[in-house]
Amino acid sequence: MEIYRKLKDKFSFNFDSSIETQKALIEEIETKSKTIFTFGDLLNSSNNSITKKETCQIFNEIFSDISISIYLMNCSINTGSKVILRRVLELGLGVIYFWDLPHRYWGWKSIDVYENDLSFRDSLDYLGSEAFKVLLKMEYNIHDWVIDKDKISKLYRNLSNSIHGKYSTFETITEKSFEYNKDEYDTILGLIIICENIIISLLSIRFNDTFLKVKEIVPAIERYSYEY
Repeated sequence: MEIYRKLKDKFSFNFDSSIETQKALIEEIETKSKTIFTFGDLLNSSNNSITKKETCQIFNEIFSDISISIYLMNCSINTGSKVILRRVLELGLGVIYFWDLPHRYWGWKSIDVYENDLSFRDSLDYLGSEAFKVLLKMEYNIHDWVIDKDKISKLYRNLSNSIHGKYSTFETITEKSFEYNKDEYDTILGLIIICENIIISLLSIRFNDTFLKVKEIVPAIERYSYEY
């Protein structure tokens, strides 16, 4: 039990040491996570489809995961922060994928077999396909869809390295394991912002009418770029 009490004290000290060091960036992350949450809230209130209402619950999970990732980062639990962040990116793409392909949502939710798992690659390929661009033009009059699959794939691989236990991600091989490190802290802050930018960039085009309402509710988002 004593080791866990010491860890608690250590993580609390790390949190208090780090939380005030990048207030502007933390505020940006908070604004962007609220923006993502508001997308879900508005889409949920404007649709009667059972599938779409259930899909909107994913926005709440993304908001929660971003908050947890930030908390772990401030405690200097960096691997945990990046593991949660990969979930953010996966769900951020997946919410559009499920919105347009409701049968995939129900398979994912209701039938627990490998082929029904949410696949990052399937989501990314769908969002980058020519067929999806045609759908947006014909069904929603959206002509400016842009997605950088290479950048998103590289970010996903970076975050996946922490999940798959790549040696370069080990936190126990340094003398100052689980201690506040400004360079590492700033790196993870940057990763969180990039993930948020990707999600907001895609949502703002796919649900462009909703984004106008989002900006009325979260006007602070207009202070920030969400290019990635």
